[in-house]
Amino acid sequence: MTRGQKILIYLILVIALVGILDAGFLVYEHYTGKVPPCTVFNGCDVVTSSRYAVILGVPVSLLGLCYYIYVFGVVLAILDKKLLAGLKFLFYPAAGAFLFSLYLVSIQVFTLKSLCAYCMLSALNSTLIFAFVFFLRRLSRRFTP
Repeated sequence: MTRGQKILIYLILVIALVGILDAGFLVYEHYTGKVPPCTVFNGCDVVTSSRYAVILGVPVSLLGLCYYIYVFGVVLAILDKKLLAGLKFLFYPAAGAFLFSLYLVSIQVFTLKSLCAYCMLSALNSTLIFAFVFFLRRLSRRFTP
C-alpha cells in the first residue's frame, strides 16, 4: 500500500466516523421525537418530518448509520490486513449510498424545497467516500500485476 493510498484510506475512516456521528444524532432525534436544530439551512424540520424520512418504517438516518458503521468496519479491516483487496467490499455499497444520496438531495431541493444541514453533510460524506473508493480501486488496479 502506497503512502497516497494510506492517506485516502484514513480519510475514508475519518469521513465514516463523521457520518456515524451525524447519522447517530439524527437517529437519536428521530426516536426522541425532537426536531434537530438547523442553523445553516432553514428546513431540517420539514425534511426530517417528511414522508421521505422513513422507508418501510425505518428512518433513513438509521440506514445511514448502518452504512457508515459498515464502512468504518471494512476500512479498519483493510488497515489491519494492509490489503486493498478489501475495497471490493466497499465499492458497491459506496456507489449505492452515493446514488441514494443524490435521490434524497433531489427530493429536498425539488419536492420539499427545504434543505437539512445534517442530511447535506451525509450526502457530502457519501459522495466523498464513493469518490475515494473509486479512485483507490483505479490506483490499486494500476499497480497490480
